[in-house]
Amino acid sequence: MLYTHLHLSTRLARDTRLIREKLAATQGSAIAINVLVMNLEKLLELLFVLVAFWSRVLLGTEVADARESAACGYRVVPA
Repeated sequence: MLYTHLHLSTRLARDTRLIREKLAATQGSAIAINVLVMNLEKLLELLFVLVAFWSRVLLGTEVADARESAACGYRVVPA
């Protein structure tokens, strides 16, 4: 009986240690995923700003028209 009780308590201690180790690994993975998602969010925001800026520079002529009209002293107002 004593051997069985000792064996069970040793096994329980080992299983508890394994659970704690898995929990620590899981927490580390969760933290790493959170950092990855935050970095991806910042990169996507930067990508959006760059695409919006370059699309406006390359495709938008209204900015150039506004600068030219401001330099001439008059503004073109759409009818």
